[in-house]
Amino acid sequence: MILLRWTDKVANIIPHAREAAVKGVKLLLVPHKFEETRLLRNMGYSVPAPVVSQYDWVHATPFDSQRVTAEMLTMCKRAYVLSGMGTGKTLASLFAADFLIQTGVIKKVLVVAPLSTLSPTWMNEIFLRFRHRRAVVLHGTRTRRLARLAEDADFYIINHDGIATIFDELQARRDIDLVILDELAVYRGANTDRWKRTRLLLEGRRFVWGMTGAPIPNAPTDAYGQIRLLHPHRVRSFRQFQSDTMIQRSQFTWTPKRNASEYVHDLMKPSVRFKLSDCVDIPETTYSTREVVQSRQQVKFYDTLMDKLAIDWHGHEVTAVNEGVKLGKLLQIAGGWVYTAEKKVLDLSPTARLREL
Repeated sequence: MILLRWTDKVANIIPHAREAAVKGVKLLLVPHKFEETRLLRNMGYSVPAPVVSQYDWVHATPFDSQRVTAEMLTMCKRAYVLSGMGTGKTLASLFAADFLIQTGVIKKVLVVAPLSTLSPTWMNEIFLRFRHRRAVVLHGTRTRRLARLAEDADFYIINHDGIATIFDELQARRDIDLVILDELAVYRGANTDRWKRTRLLLEGRRFVWGMTGAPIPNAPTDAYGQIRLLHPHRVRSFRQFQSDTMIQRSQFTWTPKRNASEYVHDLMKPSVRFKLSDCVDIPETTYSTREVVQSRQQVKFYDTLMDKLAIDWHGHEVTAVNEGVKLGKLLQIAGGWVYTAEKKVLDLSPTARLREL
């Protein structure tokens, strides 16, 4: 409960608040919940987010950056997490989502993330930390995705372009009232089919959180699509946004204005941003596991070497004389390059791996 001095304004806006009196002073007892906290903040009261005092953080000790991030997210229906890599923003968003489910504010969550992070990052984090929650990855054939979507889960995890495969079915799931957009910067182009589909998917969702450590990787105009996705009424046309953030030097050359970054950050609010150097309680080394698809050459080399212990590729031999050497060669192939018997390096075109790096 939140104890406040009586005012007609609060009593009228929150009619279910209980009256109380201490030494003749008329007071109000207001439930410390999401809607009440939001209303009191809008009236100018400094009220902490309920998550601060009512959440056990799944019996863990969150980093300071995660606690601050979760506090903001649980109180904001549209928000940006702009913290850098390694600051724990994935877990912070899951803490926030878990608390909102726990308190009945939301029912289910859709996480939209890069393909390489679906299982190694999001699914793994939920499995290890949130044993009381169920998550499914929506990946594979359309039939498989629909079967997984039909399962009763708390978290549904899908890649950005996977939305197109089952768009109508996702759109129909109105019980999904929180959408987390990981790597929000992939939506910087507002004229792409990916952006347009996602915009339609977000309509009517109660909460939408965008996460990216690099909102403007190339130019200030990269923020246009991201802002328009979460707050469509804050920006007008792309041309106007470009004029507000950049200076035209020639017909095809534009350069950022001095205040472009500040202008963009003012529009991308509410937001939270932590640099890795700001997070003194985070371990010195953090690891991020990603899954990537092997190239056709990698698959061919890997399968052949598993069966025959030798490969001939346009006159270049890759051999494994024993199981130990074979293991080393398989690791090289998985990495995208392998040594031949002549000590030359064969490039197996690991395009997906290079793109992820």
